[in-house]
Amino acid sequence: MKRINAGLLMFVCLVALPAMVFGQGKIAFGVGGELALPMGDFKDAYNTGFGGTGTVFYHLMPRMDLLINAGYITYGSDLDDVSFSMIPIQAGARYFIIPEGGLYAGGLVGVHSAKAEVGDFSDSETKFSFAPMIGYQYPLGSTMKLDISGRYQFISDANYFGIHLGLNFGK
Repeated sequence: MKRINAGLLMFVCLVALPAMVFGQGKIAFGVGGELALPMGDFKDAYNTGFGGTGTVFYHLMPRMDLLINAGYITYGSDLDDVSFSMIPIQAGARYFIIPEGGLYAGGLVGVHSAKAEVGDFSDSETKFSFAPMIGYQYPLGSTMKLDISGRYQFISDANYFGIHLGLNFGK
C-alpha cells in the first residue's frame, strides 16, 4: 500500500510540477529513466537495476545549474524471492563546459534509502552517497532538451554506475 501511495504522489508531482515551473525563468524540471550497473561485491548479489528519476534544476549562472534529484531503482537477482531497491535523494551542481551548453560535468551528494527482501524477511537502511557525473544535453525545442548522462555512485557496499536518459523542460 505504501508503494502505491508513494507512486501516486510521485506521479502527481511529475504531472503538476512542470506546469508550475514553466512560468519561472530560472527553474526547469526533468524526468528520466535510469539504468544502474552494480559494481564490486554488489554485482555478485544483484543484476542490473532499472528505474526512474525526477529532477528540479535552478539556473544559478548562465553555465551552472544547481539540482535536486529523487527517484526509484529496483534490482533483480538470480535467486528466487530476493529483491533489492533504492530510493536516491541527492542535490548537486552541473557546469556546462562550453558556453552554448551541451556537454557538462558535475556531482551529486545525498542519501540512498535501500531495501532488501528475502522471502518474508525485509531490511532497510539509508546510506550517504555521492557521485561524479558527466553528460550531454541536446535541445529538442525552445523549452525541451534530451539529457544523457553517466555517473559513478559511491554508496558504501552498493556502488553502481548509473546511465540516465531523460527529458528536461524549461529554459
